[in-house]
Amino acid sequence: MADTLVFQAGPLTRAIEALVAAGGSEPREAKLVADNLVTANLTGHDSHGVGMIPRYIDALLEGGLERTAIRPQRSMPARCSRSTAGRDTARPSV
Repeated sequence: MADTLVFQAGPLTRAIEALVAAGGSEPREAKLVADNLVTANLTGHDSHGVGMIPRYIDALLEGGLERTAIRPQRSMPARCSRSTAGRDTARPSV
């Protein structure tokens, strides 16, 4: 059984943001991607969290990932709003 790695959400978010920015994303996009990936882990959706970064890097290198592709979106309905339920650590499945 593999050891479980636990990271504080803030430093993990900043690290993911730096990786995404290094891939060519603008700062706003890098922050949004990092926030969303860490939030996915914090809310128990590890398959959609920071463990996706290796696939994103592969897709970027293969030319299949569009950088800086932020498009205006509608706000999420209240019933779909996300909550971290007071959790401030993430356990990424990497």
